[in-house]
Amino acid sequence: SVTFAQFVKECKSVASRILQKDIRNKAIAVYDNRDVNTLVGMFGTMYSGNHYVVIDSHSPADRIQKIYDVAQPVFALIEAQNTELANQIKSDCVNLDITQELSNKIDDKKLSMAREKSISTDLAYILFTSGSTGAPKGTAVSHLSVITYMEWYISALGVSEKTTFGSQTSFYFSASVSDTYSVVFCGATLQS
Repeated sequence: SVTFAQFVKECKSVASRILQKDIRNKAIAVYDNRDVNTLVGMFGTMYSGNHYVVIDSHSPADRIQKIYDVAQPVFALIEAQNTELANQIKSDCVNLDITQELSNKIDDKKLSMAREKSISTDLAYILFTSGSTGAPKGTAVSHLSVITYMEWYISALGVSEKTTFGSQTSFYFSASVSDTYSVVFCGATLQS
């Protein structure tokens, strides 16, 4: 269990680490281990002014390689159990163990600058599907698209801080967006 205050602090810590490289609007791979660290990686990436690409940690290396070839991530946020798989990918991407990045010193100045430079049409994330040909195909989604969808979703379903979602969909599927973002927008609960 994690509080919103702790979640935000860890997201800002991860974002501060990403911002040490002074990058903006770049892809950051986030390995999905179905835990809160995956969410910290996703939102920490957005805090840094970049966009995330969720990687199924159970996918074969050749599929992940194809995603890297398209997305060109600068960093990959992994956990210890992902090290062997992530090291098989041929890329200039730097692997960061997210568990070691959760308590970085927060750089409020760089975070503020990243936020000031952000615009609504910047990408929030890219989700890759298997595609009908078996080759991963990415769908890029902007912050404005997420906000617009969430406004409709929350209104249509009556989501509030009293709502509890059961996290059953992996974060690399588009269906997870509804649960994940509505929790953050409304202060609801996400249980795994």
